Amino acid sequence: MSGTLTATKNASKNENIQSNAENFNQTKNHTQKCDFEKLYFYFSPFITILILHILQLPYHHITKENFVFFVVKVLISCAFYGLSQFFFAALFSNRLIGFYISNLTFVILGAASSVMMTITNSPLLPIDFVMASQLNKITGFVKLPIKPYFSLGITLFVLHLIIYTSAFLYCRKKKKFSIKSYFKNLIIFSFSFGIVFHLVCYSKFFKYTVLPKIDCKISGFDSANNYFSNGFILTFFPRIGELKVEKPAGYSKETLASLADTYAVMDNAAIKNKQAVNVIAIQCESWWDPAKLENVTMSEDPMKNIRALGEKYYFGEMVSPSFGCNTCIPEFEYLTFLSTNLLPEGGYPYSQYIRKPIYSLARIFKDNGYNALAIHTYDKNFYNRSTAYPLMGFDALLGYTDLENPVKKGTYISDMYLSEQIIEKYEQSIDKPLFLYAVSMQNHGNYLVPRYESYDVEVNSDVLSDEDLSGLREAVQGIYDIDKAFMHLVNYFKDKKEPVLIVMYGDHLPFLGINSSTFKSLGFMEGDSTEQNPNMYETPYIIWANYDISQFDIKKRVGPQYLGINTVKMANLKTKPWHFSFFDDFYTKHTVYQHTSVCDENGDYAPYGSVTDEEIANYKILQYNCLFGKENYVTGKK
Repeated sequence: MSGTLTATKNASKNENIQSNAENFNQTKNHTQKCDFEKLYFYFSPFITILILHILQLPYHHITKENFVFFVVKVLISCAFYGLSQFFFAALFSNRLIGFYISNLTFVILGAASSVMMTITNSPLLPIDFVMASQLNKITGFVKLPIKPYFSLGITLFVLHLIIYTSAFLYCRKKKKFSIKSYFKNLIIFSFSFGIVFHLVCYSKFFKYTVLPKIDCKISGFDSANNYFSNGFILTFFPRIGELKVEKPAGYSKETLASLADTYAVMDNAAIKNKQAVNVIAIQCESWWDPAKLENVTMSEDPMKNIRALGEKYYFGEMVSPSFGCNTCIPEFEYLTFLSTNLLPEGGYPYSQYIRKPIYSLARIFKDNGYNALAIHTYDKNFYNRSTAYPLMGFDALLGYTDLENPVKKGTYISDMYLSEQIIEKYEQSIDKPLFLYAVSMQNHGNYLVPRYESYDVEVNSDVLSDEDLSGLREAVQGIYDIDKAFMHLVNYFKDKKEPVLIVMYGDHLPFLGINSSTFKSLGFMEGDSTEQNPNMYETPYIIWANYDISQFDIKKRVGPQYLGINTVKMANLKTKPWHFSFFDDFYTKHTVYQHTSVCDENGDYAPYGSVTDEEIANYKILQYNCLFGKENYVTGKK
């Protein structure tokens, strides 16, 4: 009997030993897999940064000479991203939540930046979120083909999420919450991420002294090249601190009063024509001169009529602050004489800076007894125009929903229809002279998809791909129709007894091909940076009148502000605000003042240093007062 009991005890003991061994092995395997989850979490910043670089694969500038700097920038990006991941994990006391918040935020922003580079040649910037509410309208402009590198990046990202999620869920177990441990981790990672975030986003010393030592430049007006060199993180986040416009040095009531005393006494122009001049100004969507392209043949000059007019009237180059997009920026400069060169890069002035009544062409004409009307053949709420235009002094802004029986040609309302509307509004303005500002839309991109049933100009090139040649054909047809629509206005107004002045200019060149491939293939653009190609910012302008304007000396190369100032001078207005004299004086000396280039008093390109520090300081002070001054220190001075 005792032998039986002993055998039973031994069997039970062996079972317990075997069970414990199995539990030990299971625990060991589980721990090893949990170690994999932690290891993956710690290593995941490198994977996410790799994915971000894959998403911008065509836009890297990596050479043997800059490889070490590239690695350092990657490590800084990893540290920035990694600390954000650890911060959110500590904040929610959950690694999976921290992993998802950081990954989704950074990769979605990185993917959006890659898409924007493809369609606009500019990466995503913090300023672009001003337009976030209008994304549904923006997406209607483009139909973007999905590229292999983009698909690869998204595929790897999804796989990245699946791997870590599976590892985390497998290792999930209830853990007693420790308030002490929670606050310890939160304080450590809040402090660490806070320091790095401040350095990257706000520290001027770090951005402009430390980062350039590793070839990481944060240029105010070269975000595309920054993106090529620095990657998404070190292009996007350093610009967060640039969103606010700082009050310029020397800004005071006394300084403004001194400027007013200086410029209020200037004689702007002698009034030679006492009869009020009706003024029509047109900002023409993507109007440019395709005759400048080499290795392209066209069956006729799509601008032949305007070019012929230019032999008698004023016809030249307007240097735009924009390339391929951002219509509102040259528009703002023409209407206000102000400079986006002194504002954060890529800002949308109507949405960000016009928060109070300001002087503009519209207000100046209204002060002289005019009706001030604006027409835009697209959504008038776009770029916040519907709010900004009344603050600039316009009596009314008409968008496409306000127009009767609008006629489209291709995708958008035709330029010929816009000309008909201009004539109609002129005929209706019988009580007062008219200042009418119009923004056209017909030639807006995208050019990837054919939009016209027939083409008036045959376009051929042996060096373009079929896709790029097709896009160029769309843009050239738009230029042909611009020419016809402008001549329709000229033919109507040339015999009118009332004096009429028409000023038309292009807002920017079209964005042709993926990553400007059309311009590069034709040799019109060298390299990847539009900043290094001044011709990428030159659009035509023409000034026509049915009265004598030959006494004016309009230069061949000018900026939007110069055109706006001379619009006022040619209209022979009696009443002008005193600061008009400041801008008139500035743009007489410097016909172009843009982030890309400066021109001298003759309209020739000049060194950037030709604009003096004193001129820039005074410009900043006056511009800040116009846009942001809580008090208008110069009210009443003319």
